Amino acid sequence: MIAPSSTLTQVLRERIRADPDRPFLRRDGDDPLTFAEFGRVASAWAHLLGTYRPAVDGEPFHVGVLADNSPAWIEVLGGCLLAGATLVGLNTTRGAAELARDAAHTRCCVVVGDALHLDKL
Repeated sequence: MIAPSSTLTQVLRERIRADPDRPFLRRDGDDPLTFAEFGRVASAWAHLLGTYRPAVDGEPFHVGVLADNSPAWIEVLGGCLLAGATLVGLNTTRGAAELARDAAHTRCCVVVGDALHLDKL
């Protein structure tokens, strides 16, 4: 059983351990991703995102995400959770200059985007 005081990261790790073959994320036209498969994808994201972790203790580890709601967005969220980063959702309707200001204001170490919004990065 998951304790009421558990963090989302703790819950995710427990579900990956306890129910690896259980469907976690359904994607259009594809078989659902199991908890184990999601865990592998999230771990890969965590490894990549971890390379952007600030070297100075106390600096925020913020990851900007410029993408529509999609399974990929959830996969990056999983990576942020496992890496100890805070996901900063960036508004896809804003222009490049506004997004640059938003990312700087929220002190994003890196911004991840989907193919639909690459022109704004």
